[in-house]
Amino acid sequence: MKLINAPIMRIFHLNINAPNRTAFVNEGKHNMMTSIKNEPGTLFMLAGHDDKLGESNYVIECYQDEEHYQIHANSPQFKHYGQVAKKIITGTEMINLKPELVKTSTTIF
Repeated sequence: MKLINAPIMRIFHLNINAPNRTAFVNEGKHNMMTSIKNEPGTLFMLAGHDDKLGESNYVIECYQDEEHYQIHANSPQFKHYGQVAKKIITGTEMINLKPELVKTSTTIF
């Protein structure tokens, strides 16, 4: 896929309480896997955490353009994720990035 405009790329820092971690991870994984499978303009998504308990989480996502982001934002799996996340997330920060290079493969870790 050749990109004409710079894609939309964001990092989210999402804080949760450890007892809610399993539900948070499961719902996030379902959202990501469904999005990658069904939304051609969702270029990549990844998630991870930087602490022992998994309370400090990061999601990085990249969309071909605003139109494709809106497809994702209006998808059933994202709406469901949003309903679950608003009960679990205790703090959030979003950072919009200005992409310089996007290189992906089909490998899922």
